[in-house]
Amino acid sequence: MDAIPDKKAEKQFQEMLAALTTMPAWSEKQQFELEMAREVIR
Repeated sequence: MDAIPDKKAEKQFQEMLAALTTMPAWSEKQQFELEMAREVIR
């Protein structure tokens, strides 16, 4: 793992996260799990 943040990887991650969070078909349970995962990342 590089100590220097990879800007391209960060951008791809943000785009993937945005795509996932805009999916309307997600259940309440999936939304809750996503929120829990976000809290862990912070």
